Amino acid sequence: MSVERTGPARLLSTLEPFVVAPWWRFGSLNLRPFGVAVRPDNCFDVLSSRAERLLHRLVRLDRLTFGPEGMPMPRWLFVDGSALPGVISGLGIRADELPPRAVQRLGLEARPSDLVPLAMYIAVPARPPLVWYGHNLASLNRQLPEMELGGLATLTKALGLSIMRCTTQIGATQWTSAALHVHARFGPMELLTAWTPAHANPATLTYKLELDESLLERVAQGIRPGMVTEDPFWIEPRDHDAIRALEERIERGKRFAVVGPPDRKGRVPVAPVSPHQAA
Repeated sequence: MSVERTGPARLLSTLEPFVVAPWWRFGSLNLRPFGVAVRPDNCFDVLSSRAERLLHRLVRLDRLTFGPEGMPMPRWLFVDGSALPGVISGLGIRADELPPRAVQRLGLEARPSDLVPLAMYIAVPARPPLVWYGHNLASLNRQLPEMELGGLATLTKALGLSIMRCTTQIGATQWTSAALHVHARFGPMELLTAWTPAHANPATLTYKLELDESLLERVAQGIRPGMVTEDPFWIEPRDHDAIRALEERIERGKRFAVVGPPDRKGRVPVAPVSPHQAA
C-alpha cells in the first residue's frame, strides 16, 4: 500500500531516497519504502569509489547538524561504524534544484546533477535481522527554511526503518535533545536506561520502540500513534537526581516509557508500562 502524500510524506514528491550500505546487504532491504522506489543509481555500495562524493557530503551533513552540539561524527566512523556494518538511508535533492546559493551556504561541493543529502538516518543491526540500533538522525530542515522541509526528520527515520525492515528499534538520546520530539512520534519509548554512565553524557536515555510497516506508514503521514493512558509524571531533563532515581527503579525491574514529546518547558512525560503493554 502506498502512503498518501500528506504530512511529512508529501516531501517524497520532491526529494529522492538514497541508501548507502555494503553490496551484500541490498538483497535484504526494502527498496520500495511506502511504495516509493529507491532508484538504482541512488543505491551506493560503500565499498565502491562511486560512494566517495556522497560520503563526503554525508560527513558535512552530520557536522552541520551536530557540530554546534559538540557531537560531530568522525569521518572514519561513517564506514567503520555505520555504512559497513549497517545502513545509511536518507533523502536528498539534485544540486541544481536547490535554492540559489544554498550549496555554497551549506559549504557543500557538488556538480549540478549530484545528489545532495538533506537528511539521513543511520542504524546497525542489534539482533539480526529485524532489531536495529539507530545512532544518527540528521536533517537540514533548520538550515534551509525556504525549502519548507517540516517533518523531514520524522519522514527520514520512518523511511529508514522501513528500508531496514525493522520491527524493534533501539536507540539512545539525551534527555535535553530536541530529537525526542521526533522519536516520540513512533509510539511509547520503553526505557532500557534512564541514566547511562557508559555514555560520554550519562544523562542519556536508552529506549526501545516496537514497530511494524503499518505504524511507519501512519507516522510518515503525520498520524501520531496511541500512547499509554495513565497520567504521566514529568522528568526535568537537567534534574539528574530524578533521572538517577528513575534508573534505580528500572534496575529493580520496573518498566517505564516516554509517552510523548517534551512540553514547552522541556519536561519529558514518563509513565509506567502497563501489564497489557508488557504482554
